[in-house]
Amino acid sequence: MTAALPVFINSEFGGIVALDMTLNELLEESTFFRPSESSSAFVVDESGLVINHPLFPYVNDLDSLIVEATAFERDPEFQSIFESLKAGETDQKSFTATRYFADGNDTRYGVRSVQVPSTYYWKPILGTPFRLCVVVATNEMRTTPPQLAPGPPFVYNRLDIERPENPCAYQQQYFCTTDHSTVALSPRSFTLAEEYVLMIETPSWVQELTDYMEGRSTTPTNLKEGVRDSVTLTMEAENLWTSTSNKNSILFRYIATQDGVFRGYPGCILPKGYDANTRPWYDHAVANPDKFAVTPPYMDLNTRELVVTFSKVLYASSQQEDVVGVMGLDLTLSGFDEIIRTAYPECERFDTSCLLIDKGGFVVWSEGLIRTPFSNLVHITTQEMEISSTLIQRDVLEIRRCATIEDGKYHRTYKISREMPFASQTFTGTDGQCFNFSLKLVPDTNVYLLVRDASSSPVGCPSGISRCLCSSNVPGDETVACSTDDVTSCQCPCKSNNPNYDPCTNSYNNSAPDVIQPCVPKSIRNLDGSDEEVSLQSLPVCFAVGSGSNDNVGLIVGVVVGGVVFIVLVALCIIGARKVRKTRQQVKKDETPPTPRKVPDSSPPPFPQTFVATISGSDGYEEAEVSEYTNPYLDIVN
Repeated sequence: MTAALPVFINSEFGGIVALDMTLNELLEESTFFRPSESSSAFVVDESGLVINHPLFPYVNDLDSLIVEATAFERDPEFQSIFESLKAGETDQKSFTATRYFADGNDTRYGVRSVQVPSTYYWKPILGTPFRLCVVVATNEMRTTPPQLAPGPPFVYNRLDIERPENPCAYQQQYFCTTDHSTVALSPRSFTLAEEYVLMIETPSWVQELTDYMEGRSTTPTNLKEGVRDSVTLTMEAENLWTSTSNKNSILFRYIATQDGVFRGYPGCILPKGYDANTRPWYDHAVANPDKFAVTPPYMDLNTRELVVTFSKVLYASSQQEDVVGVMGLDLTLSGFDEIIRTAYPECERFDTSCLLIDKGGFVVWSEGLIRTPFSNLVHITTQEMEISSTLIQRDVLEIRRCATIEDGKYHRTYKISREMPFASQTFTGTDGQCFNFSLKLVPDTNVYLLVRDASSSPVGCPSGISRCLCSSNVPGDETVACSTDDVTSCQCPCKSNNPNYDPCTNSYNNSAPDVIQPCVPKSIRNLDGSDEEVSLQSLPVCFAVGSGSNDNVGLIVGVVVGGVVFIVLVALCIIGARKVRKTRQQVKKDETPPTPRKVPDSSPPPFPQTFVATISGSDGYEEAEVSEYTNPYLDIVN
């Protein structure tokens, strides 16, 4: 964007003075204003066209359509706000607004809508044609941090500035330490986000930050209230991380808080501006708040390797209302493969094939994953076209749509609509093979195990079933066009023209009976780091990863994941017990810091029993009966 003013000399026009800036720099504060998942801010111009909005994709996308705010804010009560914004007025209004949340970390997962009592505050931005609107969830519970006692050690992730006592090389490419976890702060941790984005992290700045975090200074470094408490509370996890002996398959362990604090182990240097709240594992955990979220394989931002992440939402209280952060761990693909094969021995049979898919139908694990890893999302409709068609016909796999407002299109998405197990009749596939299949939820997670069994006798096997229309589509490519606009047919995830968008008027008809909900765009990218490379020569290896056998890997994952959840939740419940509505209360300085409770001893739950399915009914379809079993590979410590 260019800002320009005329220059006059003795009342005569002398030229133009102008300044170029990116919209990202201009709108940094509104971008990172997210005190909660239900509160946000957006900016429009004098015509009501959106400049920045939570449902608008990254602001540097030059191909985006610029449309009116009513395309995103669709409640009838917003219309009067929209007119007031265009008129340049200052006002506020409260009503129950519709909020849209992603069902995963990608538009291909679709959205879920929630009704949230909200208050809209708006005013013009002086000296500009822009208007700012701040939306606050009026009934959300705000927390007041206790007077926690800060203390060492605080280890900032800039190990190149403050060199650790025992540095090591991790994965042959990262300067790390196994003595401590390290902390990184994102722009959302700072009162003035753009000031942090533009500054250089000098040794004096790191020392000032360390003094504040360890209680030697009372002057915060442009930090938001509560950031130091988040750093102190997450320190509880380090004791568990450093005491875990098994490290073969676990790459990283970490916790990210809503206010931008990221603590990871082993402690390594991270790019400046690293924002964990925009990573796939964070989005999947928030989209599955009552489960342990397992991500499809994705490219780790630090190691540039494909990993699978287990993550879990952290709440401010036992009521599970306010999300305060997410914790997780990264596993190597080989380690994840070992866990699945150990938990599900039926997948090792020559006449059986297995897939692990998430609730959106995307493949999390397959038997060929280790041999030929995939870097894009792969959907069940491309892997098992006949099975997908059957699941859609039986209302197990639900077809959904969401609109990408910025390009006038809509995405066809899918969601597994029930958690009850499902078992099919026997079919003849297009390859002439007779088979049946079952689908069951992995308890306490967002993933389902699909087992295709070809051991059935071909005698009396019915003829083939219909297949999804995916032959012309490229697996993993989100830009492919739908083969047909029939909203009931089975197709791969695809895009098509939005019937609610009129390109002639550049507007959306949100009163249409078949109006499509807006997609939630991918999170904004992390800022480009400018850190200098650190030499790894002569450094010892931190520890080996990805080799050897882990006989008790399920238990190890359970201890790391479940144990951290328990410890951090206990600590955060101290905050939750002190919550107040809307306003923060001053904490007395002489208040004694609370003492976190100890984690009780807990033996691992029993290994899963055998899956048993019975089929009845003339059409061959019936919900399967399943014997009771626990989580087959996480062994969560509840």
